[in-house]
Amino acid sequence: ATTLFVFATPIINLYGLEGHIAHDAVSYLRIVSTAFPFVFMSAAFTGIFNASGRSKIPFTINGLGLAINMVLDPLFIFVFDWGIAGAAWATAIGQVSSFIMCAIYFLKPKSFKLSKESFKLDKKIIANVITLGSATFVTQISVAVLTVVSNMTLAKYGDLSIYGKDIPISVFSIQTKVYTIVYSIVTGIVLGGQPIFGYNFGAKKFDRVKEAYKKVLILTLIVSITSTLIIQFFPEFVISIFGSGDSLYHEFAVKSFRIYLSLMTITCLVKLTAVFFQSIGKSIRAVVASLIRDIVCFTPVVIILSSILEKKDVGSGINGILYAAPISDFISIFVVLILTVTFFKKLNNNNRKEVVTVDEEKALKWLIDEYIRRYNEGGYDHTELKAFYWFEEQITYSDSHEEELIAFVRDYVHEKGYKLFWIPYFKAVGYHDWKRLGFDVACMQPNYAFGDDRKVELIYETAKIAKELGMCVELEITGIKLDENGNVVNVKDVEKFIEYLEIGAETGYMNTIKMY
Repeated sequence: ATTLFVFATPIINLYGLEGHIAHDAVSYLRIVSTAFPFVFMSAAFTGIFNASGRSKIPFTINGLGLAINMVLDPLFIFVFDWGIAGAAWATAIGQVSSFIMCAIYFLKPKSFKLSKESFKLDKKIIANVITLGSATFVTQISVAVLTVVSNMTLAKYGDLSIYGKDIPISVFSIQTKVYTIVYSIVTGIVLGGQPIFGYNFGAKKFDRVKEAYKKVLILTLIVSITSTLIIQFFPEFVISIFGSGDSLYHEFAVKSFRIYLSLMTITCLVKLTAVFFQSIGKSIRAVVASLIRDIVCFTPVVIILSSILEKKDVGSGINGILYAAPISDFISIFVVLILTVTFFKKLNNNNRKEVVTVDEEKALKWLIDEYIRRYNEGGYDHTELKAFYWFEEQITYSDSHEEELIAFVRDYVHEKGYKLFWIPYFKAVGYHDWKRLGFDVACMQPNYAFGDDRKVELIYETAKIAKELGMCVELEITGIKLDENGNVVNVKDVEKFIEYLEIGAETGYMNTIKMY
């Protein structure tokens, strides 16, 4: 806000404005910039409300802010005779009003609760916010760059054409309004689907993600294609809504609307793609989608094409900006298709894995039930079934479904009244994570009994780790072998087992649960 206020004049000069228009623009920018901090805070509140599924709140509040703006506009402009400054103050007051209403509702009972802890910086949260917000940031920067480049090109090559500088700039101002109306409708549709995309993707309901995407895509296509057809077949009507001009104005306006906005549908699809990937946490894809049209394609194309056309035929450079838009749209659609198609192919593969997981859960459930049935029918009078043992001795973190299966088994055996035990080998992958994984008890294997080269320090280190992590220690022994006279053949194995017992008594793990 401070930067815009102080450097308002050079910023406005970038847009190629001159005279009283530039003076009024500087005045307007300086006034509305004072409300920018409130605009940013309102945007933050809006994001929080939308993310929590309460989109009606910001919709209503922003609508009231807009109503305040509309009421104050004629009052300040005509009654108080403040002119463009009056329009600026009306806008600023409307934005501040929206912020105040958001803040009041935010702090109300039954709404969000803030404490001192809420204002502590969390590096992980900040990193996630920056990552996920990067696409929106890039989009806004892209719009600013596009606007500056467009106005500079219009001013430069418009002066060299039969239309002069004022006609192209005026037409593009109207064209931008029309485009913004269509773009805003599409953005509203896409943002409405954003929480649905995010919730279902996070819950791994991939079928619902695809279903929601299809519905949003269809609505986006309906709005954008309908708008494009109206502009292509009835450009004069659309232009007349915003006023009229001489024959040159009319000629350039019709040509500009039909060429520049000819592939507006693709622009809307680019927006859908960027928001979709942002909502499911695919920030790189979202940033690529945000950059491709305006920065990567449009900016260099408009500069190069306008220069080439002007050199070829003096006065025709102005057409470069008209054709730069559909060319950029055409290139962008291929990138968007690659991003989208490759993602949904991968999503389909993940969906098949989900089906496999469901089948695995059914199998595990059957296996647990079968063990219980056989034990109950076996007549084991001197034993009691207390727990089940997760057989895998390490965690395969690369398998995203393994943790889900562990949680499923844990919940099911708990439901049956049993515990879930785990016996990882010495420093196996995931041993330190046993509590978070959901095991009730975990005993580490020292792996001392297997192999003559193993040192007794293994048992001591295992005991230390077990004590630190709240685990127990497995007592290992190989099968006892006797000769024909009944003497033990594998004496070393027995001696090792005795060492387990002695060190257990020394370190304390003999006083805990023991597994063999």
